[in-house]
Amino acid sequence: MSPEETALLQSAGFSFINSFAPLIATTLLHGIFVLLFTTSAITALRRSPPSRPTIMFAVTLASFLIATLYWASQTACMTILIRSVLVDNTGLPLRQKFRLTNARTYKPNIIILWTSQLLPIISDLVVVWRAWVLFTEQLWVMAVPLLLALGTIGTTLAYIGLTMVTSGTNVAANAETAALANVLNASLALSLATNGAATGLIAYKFWTHRKFVVNMLGIARRQSRVQKVLIILVESGLIYCLFQLMMLILGFTMPEGGPGSAPYLASPVIYAIYTELTAMYPTIIAVLVNSQRSISDTFVFGSVFKSQSGNTQGHGARPATAGHLSFALPHMQTISDIEPAVSFQSNRHGEPASLEKESTGYKRIERYTSDPTIFYQSRLERDYAVGQTRTQ
Repeated sequence: MSPEETALLQSAGFSFINSFAPLIATTLLHGIFVLLFTTSAITALRRSPPSRPTIMFAVTLASFLIATLYWASQTACMTILIRSVLVDNTGLPLRQKFRLTNARTYKPNIIILWTSQLLPIISDLVVVWRAWVLFTEQLWVMAVPLLLALGTIGTTLAYIGLTMVTSGTNVAANAETAALANVLNASLALSLATNGAATGLIAYKFWTHRKFVVNMLGIARRQSRVQKVLIILVESGLIYCLFQLMMLILGFTMPEGGPGSAPYLASPVIYAIYTELTAMYPTIIAVLVNSQRSISDTFVFGSVFKSQSGNTQGHGARPATAGHLSFALPHMQTISDIEPAVSFQSNRHGEPASLEKESTGYKRIERYTSDPTIFYQSRLERDYAVGQTRTQ
């Protein structure tokens, strides 16, 4: 075997490893994604009629389909690589086999490029949209997140275009490779800034809502459903920002060692994990919101809260009565309702029965939503305060 053939076989081995390791990580995470998406889809279909799917379900479906296409393209590239070099074309020289392999894997690699860059954009738009919902009466505060999101989209499309132009050609100049890396890092930095700005706005809304509840109602410990949703959005946004920051730091550091070394191999594996987690992000939030559990409740304090709730079960579950009427806050049919300690008996229309007998000044909310991340805070707080005052 000539030295050239030995070098070509070594290069093929590096290609096998660099393709197989990210595929393993993607396959494991995508299996988890399948379970999460199934849970989220079943919950969404139960909450709303199949003919009227929610926006969040459509987003999670799009992310799942794109992530599935990303995983399938990785699998196709690995299969083509093995068959073209080791199985098919046995009579061709190694160099011709490599050229044929590169031509066959071009289309799957383009799909990997597009899907891996579209998924972060979808996640960014989801975060910005959630902040938009919270600030419908103050849309001017959304100027910064929207501009950052547009910058992210622009740099991402520029990276895709430059990569497609340089792919299929022998790019020997280090300047072109460095330019691609800089554009990718710029896109990641803008994405990080977009999520940071949107998460900061959501955190500010949580702080103002919490302050209002404590000042007006004197509830300092108990968390409402609104607060739980906001906590989920803030916690998930912070974790996502930290992961993006880690990816940005890795993007500016060159891996030590050459092809085949552990640092060199870790780079595509980490990026594959980042891509799959980015696709899972909207679905994870939907599952947590539907279960009304924050990340800290799920992974840190869940067992403590469960034991405490078990010890205090039954307290406050019975409505305080005066005569034959129950005096309690009515249950509102939006995600923005604050859980009442007691409940009304409902009439045949589903409205609180005591509202027909007592004029409490309570305004029934008519704005319904099947999306658990959407709520209308300003009117809720006003109506909730009126109902609390009237029932005392």
